[in-house]
Parts: sequence; structure tokens; C-alpha cells
Amino acid sequence: MITLLSPANGAEISVLTEEQRRFINEFRDGLPKGPVSFISGESSWPAAVLFRWTSEGVPVPQKLEVSESKDFRECRYVNLTRVSQSQDGEFFSAGRNFMTGKRYFWRVTSGEVVSETRSFTTAPDPIRPIAADFSPNFRDLGGKITPDGRRIRQGLLYRGTYPEPDCFEDVDNQGLTDRGKDTFIKELGIRSQIDLRHEAEGRYEKSPVGDAVRYVQVSFDAPFGGTFNDRGLGQMKKAFEVLSMRARIPFITTATPEPTGRGSCL
Repeated sequence: MITLLSPANGAEISVLTEEQRRFINEFRDGLPKGPVSFISGESSWPAAVLFRWTSEGVPVPQKLEVSESKDFRECRYVNLTRVSQSQDGEFFSAGRNFMTGKRYFWRVTSGEVVSETRSFTTAPDPIRPIAADFSPNFRDLGGKITPDGRRIRQGLLYRGTYPEPDCFEDVDNQGLTDRGKDTFIKELGIRSQIDLRHEAEGRYEKSPVGDAVRYVQVSFDAPFGGTFNDRGLGQMKKAFEVLSMRARIPFITTATPEPTGRGSCL
């Protein structure tokens, strides 16, 4: 018998950490009083959803399944930690990269033994951060609520900073791990990278994510004014040609920081 403990059935869970929510709320009221949460490393990752359960007379391994459909036709998330067992006998696993304002279903299986199905809903947070190993400040550009109450579709366009292992001389970065690349390709379905960094022009010829991702360099001479000269308009055309390709979900690489340092279930 498998008994689910948490999240509680019908619970609402935020994908943002407390620090990220503080920063967003303060930003709305003016300049934040504390450090920026979305600069680098794991501080830019979404909050984890912790799944807990117990089992009696059920063999291991046990498998956590999370799906957007109640019949579990598709288990999308590869960004789940592997199932572990605590000293008191509870089993647990954590998951990240859930969409905002969405209902999910979860259960635990072991061979032919299947637990009850529970659901939880993610809060309608204004930002959907993404956890991808060594790609800081990476997030979905969808999820925001429009003035008429609708939500911008998620999972179509992402933005992030320096994913390269070498990056630039004054930025210490290890680059995407294999797990991070799996997040980009298998989990998010990314197939294009649009590099907007002026300082990256001529430096890279392909995406660090891998050959499955098309690399397009779009560099403007200068912000704002440089966008609307002849060269800038040509560069903008290149970017929108990629954005118009439905089968090639893109992510946009933006600024390099100052030197501060649909898969299956697991």
C-alpha cells in the first residue's frame, strides 16, 4: 500500500521562492531594498515542489509520476530528483519547472501497485523561473496576465544569460551540464538560440546546448537607436524569422553579467 502525504490534494503552490517574491513585490514599489534574486546560480531557480509518501509491503524502486492529465497520458517533467528514502522510512522527491497557474496530477507506482491520484495547482505567479544547471536567470517569457485577464501562453519563448562554459574572461562559469542540456532539449523542447549579446558577435558559431539547437546571432550596433538603422532592422528581421518557426521553440540569450561571480517520468 502506498500512502501519499504531501502536497495535500488540491493544494496551491507557488513556483517562486520567498526571496524572489520579495524582490518582485519591492520592484513594483520602486528599487528593491535587497540583492537581486535572479542574477546567478540557484538563487534564480524556482521553488521546488516536495512530494512525500509512505509505503507498506511495496517493493522498491518506486516511481513518482507527474502529469497535466488525470489519466497520465504524458509525464512531462524530467527535472525531478530521484526518489529517496528518509531515515524515518518516508519516501520523497522534488520537482521544479512547473508552469504557473496550472493544475497537475501526481501518483506513485511500483510495478502493478498504484497509489491514489492527487492534484495540486501552481499559483498564478507573474514570473516562471526555470532550473537548468549552470544557466542562470533563465525563465519563461509567458505566464503573465494580460489586462483583460487572460494568460500569455507558456512554453513558447524563453530568455536566459550566458550558457557557455568559457563565456567571457571576467565571468566564471562552468557552462551547461548534461542535465542542463536535457532540460533545454528534452523537457522544454528548445530548438533555437537567438543571441542578442553585442559582445558575443563573431565569438560563437553554434549553441552550447548542442547540435539539435540552431544558433542565430542577432547583434545591434547600440541599444534603441541602433535597432532602427538599416543594419538593426536586418538583424531584427533575422530574429523574427526564428520566432515565427513554430517547430523551433527559441530561447533568447541576453546580457552577460558583471563579474560577480517533453520527456518521460523519472
